[in-house]
Amino acid sequence: MGGLLAIPMAVARVSSLRWVRFPVWLYTYVFRGTPLYVQLLVFYSGMYSLEIVRGSEFLNAFFRSGLNCTILALTLNTCAYTTEIFAGAIRSVPHGEIEAANAYGFSRFKMYRCIILPSALRTALPAYSNEVILMLHSTALAFTATVPDLLKIARDINAATYQPFYAFGIAAVLYLIISYVLISLFRKAEKRWMAHVLKGVSLAANAGDVISIIGSSGSGKSTFLRCINFLEKPSEGSISLNNEDIRMVRDKDGQLKVFDKKQLQLLRTRLTMVFQHFNLWSHMTVLENVMEAPVQVLGLSKADAHERAVRYLDKVGIDERARGKYPVHLSGGQQQRVSIARALAMEPEVLLFDEPTSALDPELVGEVLRIMQKLAEEGKTMVVVTHEMEFARHVSNHVIFLHKGLIEEQGPPAELFGNPKSPRLQQFLSGALK
Repeated sequence: MGGLLAIPMAVARVSSLRWVRFPVWLYTYVFRGTPLYVQLLVFYSGMYSLEIVRGSEFLNAFFRSGLNCTILALTLNTCAYTTEIFAGAIRSVPHGEIEAANAYGFSRFKMYRCIILPSALRTALPAYSNEVILMLHSTALAFTATVPDLLKIARDINAATYQPFYAFGIAAVLYLIISYVLISLFRKAEKRWMAHVLKGVSLAANAGDVISIIGSSGSGKSTFLRCINFLEKPSEGSISLNNEDIRMVRDKDGQLKVFDKKQLQLLRTRLTMVFQHFNLWSHMTVLENVMEAPVQVLGLSKADAHERAVRYLDKVGIDERARGKYPVHLSGGQQQRVSIARALAMEPEVLLFDEPTSALDPELVGEVLRIMQKLAEEGKTMVVVTHEMEFARHVSNHVIFLHKGLIEEQGPPAELFGNPKSPRLQQFLSGALK
C-alpha cells in the first residue's frame, strides 16, 4: 500500500512547483527523521488523546484499534522512504527520453504514464525490494500497539515453556522464510522487467590481438566492453588478465563487484579505455588531460608524466600549439586523438575502444582510424567496438558479431566477411558494406 501511495507522492516530490513539492518534502522529512517506534506510539496512544479524535465516531473507532494504527504507521513510514526511492529514479530518467516525448507532443500525464514512470519503476525495483524487506522486519515493532506479531507470539511461547532459544529461533526462521519468498518474487520481477543485455558471451585475447566487435545498435557491444573493466557490473562471469583471476563477490543488488578495490584500480590501469564521446576533462588543457592519470594513479612525477604525455601526443599528431588548449576548443577528431594519447600514457596491456569514430564527422574518421591501424601494426592488444567494417576487415585478426546479447558468429575477418554463415550476419553485412 505504501508503494502505491509513493508513486503520486514521488511525482509531486520532483515537481517544479514549490507549493506542490514542499508538503511532500516535509512529510518525508518527518517520517524518515523519526523512529517507527515513536510513530507507532503517536498513532496508538497520542492520537486518541486528541479531542477531535474522541469527538468523531469514525476516528474514535479507528484509532482504538491497534491493528489499524499499526497498518497506518507502517504504510506512512514505508511510503516516505519509497517516495524518495521513486523520486530518485524519476530524476535518473535520461533527459533525452523526456525531450523526445515533448517533441512528439505527449501531454504531461501521458509522458509520465507511458515514458517516465515505466522507466523509473524498473530502475527503482532493486532498492524498492530492499525497502519491502525492511518493512517486513519492522512489523516486529507491532507489539507497541498490542498487535500479535511473530515476536509477540514467540514471547508468549517463551513465557509458557521457558525455552527462549526455540521460541525466538522459530520466529527467526519464519522471518527468513517470508523474506526468502519476497526476495524470490522480486528477483523474478527483475529478470522479467530488467532483461539481461548480454547472455553467455565470452572473449579470449592473446598479446598483440586486435579484436573487433561488430553488430547492430543495441546488440550489447558497448555493454560487453564496459563489463571488461567494470564500468558496467556483470551479473555472472569471470575476468582474467595474464592468468590473474579478478576476485569478485556479489553486492546487495546481486551484481558482481571486485572484492579488492586496489585490484580493481590496478585492473583499470592495465585496461585503458577510449570513449565514443571522448570524455576529456573539460577544466584541463590537452597536456594536463594526458598527464593527470599517470601522476594521480601511477604515481609518476610531473616531469616524467610531462615527458610521457608529450611523447604520446606527438604519436597521435597533436602539435605543441594545441597542447595548451582546452577540449572545447578542439575538433572532434583532435579530441579523440587526445583521448587515445591519454589511454596510451597509462602504457596499458590492453586498449579498449568504444565506437571511437561514431561521434565524429565523416571527414575526421580517417585520421583516428589511421592512428588505430598504426597501433595495431606496433603490436598493441586492442578490443574495438566499431561500425567501421573496413577497419574490422583489414586490421583485426578476429571479429565477433553480436546479436541481441549473444555471439552469433566469430572468427577470422576473411571468414566472417567472405563467407558469413549466420543469416543475421549476412543481413547485417549486406547493409553495412554498401
